[in-house]
Amino acid sequence: NQRSGVLVLSESAGAHEELGAHTVTINPFDVEITARALHRALQMSPVEREQRSQAIKQIVATNDVARWIRHQLEDIRSVTPPLRPLSGPSDAQPTGFTDAAKDKRRGNAPAWLRRALGVAEQPR
Repeated sequence: NQRSGVLVLSESAGAHEELGAHTVTINPFDVEITARALHRALQMSPVEREQRSQAIKQIVATNDVARWIRHQLEDIRSVTPPLRPLSGPSDAQPTGFTDAAKDKRRGNAPAWLRRALGVAEQPR
């Protein structure tokens, strides 16, 4: 943006959360509000356009994709309990699967498990 254009941005755009304070916001489903917003953008003073443009450039320069991914991973780690190694044989299954496999022998396994294990449907 070499000439300090005005960013007109939908309020429902993902970028609006970060950039909205420095944009002219529109609701794409409201023609009248959009027309007023476009008029405002076209009439904006060069000084205000430059200030908004510089603010947006700063936000975009500091909030790149790598930073976004890093924050996403940090958030995931903050709510995920640490993984601990399994103890026991390497073919150990999670408890729910083991319990369902035991049920298979009794004919009570869910259909998805019987299919996965290649077990025929039990007559009722």
